[in-house]
Amino acid sequence: MYSMTNSVKNRRFDGNDIGVRSLLIAAVATIALYFIPYAGYITYPIRMLVTLVHEGSHALMALMTGGSVASISIQPDGSGLTQSYLAGWLPQVLVASAGYLGASLYGAAIIGFLRRGVSAKRLLIITSIAIGLATTLVLKGLLFTGNIFGLAWGALLTASLMLAALRLPRDWANWLTAFIGIQCVLNAFYDLHTLFTLSVTSGARTDAMSMYSSTLIPAPFWAGLWLLTAVAMLAFVLRPKVGSHVPKLLR
Repeated sequence: MYSMTNSVKNRRFDGNDIGVRSLLIAAVATIALYFIPYAGYITYPIRMLVTLVHEGSHALMALMTGGSVASISIQPDGSGLTQSYLAGWLPQVLVASAGYLGASLYGAAIIGFLRRGVSAKRLLIITSIAIGLATTLVLKGLLFTGNIFGLAWGALLTASLMLAALRLPRDWANWLTAFIGIQCVLNAFYDLHTLFTLSVTSGARTDAMSMYSSTLIPAPFWAGLWLLTAVAMLAFVLRPKVGSHVPKLLR
């Protein structure tokens, strides 16, 4: 009798259970928001977060391939621009691909880590640091871009995420992190759908068009490939059997 009670007690505080529960609550909240007028104002900060993750992914890949970053800027409509200096064909291809795939990977990784029982507070801290680094690139190019809007949102998101990580109770931190992860995945899918539509119907300057310029492979191909890759990422982290090993740093 004692061992059964102890087993139930231990299960109650299992990190995997908490992560799944938070994801389910966040999914229900996300669905409910679609039926609430002006709900876009509620999720607008996450729209800005996704844009900074997108542009930060471009910047990170530029640095990883030996290039340099002049500036990052984001606009009120959720669009953004990363100015970088690259040498060679391969860096151009990798940097152009990094934006949408980076945003998709971030959202999927949040969901996957929560399902593995990773500490939501640590995920919030890591996200805060990443957004803070992207914001320094907004600041770096401020004289060139005049992007006060992007600087303000970057600073606000950095501070808010760190404050949430340090001050929120564990259950609230779990729910917030799950909500951010699901919203980021949905925003990434929406952006990729929009990109695919633009690639098919117009010649607008997009990452897919940059890929076309570098490879001569039509833009719709790249938009479709990135969309399928994003779906594969999400399917991977939602697969039925999830491993239990968590890096010690993330516990």
